[in-house]
Amino acid sequence: MIRIPTIERKFVQTNRSNLLGNLWSSWNIDLDSNPGAIRLGKRWKINTKSGDVGITADFDVPVAFQPFDNFVFAICGGKVYKNGGQNLTSPFVADISTGVTADYTSSYSDMTIFSDSLVTTTDTKVYSKVSNTLGTGAWTERATGLTSSYHKLVYFKKFDRLYVSSGFSITSCDTSWLFSTFSDDYYLSTGNSVLANTGVVSTMVASSDSIWIAMYHHGINGDSLSSLASVYEWDGFSHQVTREHKLPAASVYAMILVNNVPHVMDSNGILRKFSGYSFEEIGRLPLRSEQYLGDPYSILADGRFIHPNGMAATENGTIQVLVCNINVNGTENENLPSGIWEWSKDSGFVHKSSISYMQSGTTTVSDYGQNVISKVGALTRVKLGSTSAQGTWLMGAEYYTDSSAVKSAILTDEPYPSDLPIRYGYFVTSWMLSEGLRDSWQNMFARYRKFLGENDKITGKYRLLESDPVTITIIWVTTSSFTTTTDVSSYVGYEVEVLQGKGSGKCSHITSVSFSNPNYTVTLDETYVGASGTGKARIQNWTKIPALNQGTDQAEFPIGQTAVRIQAKICLEMTGDADFYDLSIINKVHQPY
Repeated sequence: MIRIPTIERKFVQTNRSNLLGNLWSSWNIDLDSNPGAIRLGKRWKINTKSGDVGITADFDVPVAFQPFDNFVFAICGGKVYKNGGQNLTSPFVADISTGVTADYTSSYSDMTIFSDSLVTTTDTKVYSKVSNTLGTGAWTERATGLTSSYHKLVYFKKFDRLYVSSGFSITSCDTSWLFSTFSDDYYLSTGNSVLANTGVVSTMVASSDSIWIAMYHHGINGDSLSSLASVYEWDGFSHQVTREHKLPAASVYAMILVNNVPHVMDSNGILRKFSGYSFEEIGRLPLRSEQYLGDPYSILADGRFIHPNGMAATENGTIQVLVCNINVNGTENENLPSGIWEWSKDSGFVHKSSISYMQSGTTTVSDYGQNVISKVGALTRVKLGSTSAQGTWLMGAEYYTDSSAVKSAILTDEPYPSDLPIRYGYFVTSWMLSEGLRDSWQNMFARYRKFLGENDKITGKYRLLESDPVTITIIWVTTSSFTTTTDVSSYVGYEVEVLQGKGSGKCSHITSVSFSNPNYTVTLDETYVGASGTGKARIQNWTKIPALNQGTDQAEFPIGQTAVRIQAKICLEMTGDADFYDLSIINKVHQPY
């Protein structure tokens, strides 16, 4: 018998192999809120999106959030926006305070707090907004002449100064807003440092005694493909960096501090922690060594698979990252969905939650999560003082509204207590090898907390061989059928996973296919609440197992197959904080060595 998780009750997704660990893939799986069990992750619901009332045409991917003056401010394309106050469900509107500018950009801008002011960067300038407790304080231009690159803002308490990256250089100012120049202290430039030979500044953070600078390669001296990424330590004062640390990647995309220790996400999708001497791998996304998510040499901050502001630590010692899953060649990996991935020391990286079309404050289901999104922005924990039910995080993303059209949005996580009727997620086990030459794989048994909703259910599936998924464009006819121009007549019995569009985020199986030139009509065995319009779906070779002796807290799934190996998939459709405890696979040797 094989039991998942092990006796230590650890679910582990290594993302290095399809044999190591016990999870190979995950979708909307929360291992943090009740360690030792699986819960379904929260949906992210739309707060404000492109086309909403009062939102202008230059609204773009939200790339920075900052609580200030009793409001939450955000940079979304050309403007700064603010919400309605102490509640993350209140919509954002453009700031119209005196001196406001419309020169912001999702590719280059950032935001922070310094000297009791809200500070922002445009393509070429630095602005500050004075506090007046009403969020209406005037904006003042503080610096000009920044180069066209991502401008990361960092406050360094050691010198009580604000630092801003500008291409190959880093300048800073004190509370008098006097910025240092090329020959001054507190300035690092191409002329007096090693930065000129390693790329532009990708991002930076300030620990208690150093500023950590990550470099982004984009074709320096025509040698970008052979370059290695670098992270520098700088004292924030001298004209030279203190130490350089090379990383085996093209670039570093994002960096945060956890207990004053730098953690970085590189262009290979690898999370690294500074050990005192070097940056050592502690986790990774499921990418092959020859793959890149997005363009690894794009200089645009919103063109990366993770934004510089798209990584954050939690109070439980985990790290969350907001990921766009589109590879550089436009494809997606079967086990790498978009959304929030959470790293923990015990489990590695697991997909925790996804964005939804659902509007904040509503309970009408439109989808179960978007597997594919087009861009990602900031991810920020903003736990406000209000006692009203609300989320605790904000994110920015550009998502597909159907098979091709996009919108940008500010989203917040589902509030507590939950206002959603049901959630959906799944996990796929690593491949399990036979004890003999071949084994008889007899049954799977699942144990879980008693269902909390009358429509809750668990579905078991298996496969003995892999096959490449087939991605198709679909048009919904009903909530349980769609048409496609792709010939899918040979896929009756196969699984369909809807990736984008209304109804997405759920799996079902094809019961029949009919043809009327030029369309194939596909009928499914599940209902997709809210499904309509166009979308995209993926067909895979999973065999569904009709449940045997299913109760409210346990289920049996008969397999009855003989094979060298097997992989299982468990789909969970459950309400609230329902728990999945474990999966046991009963096998015996069919053909000994």
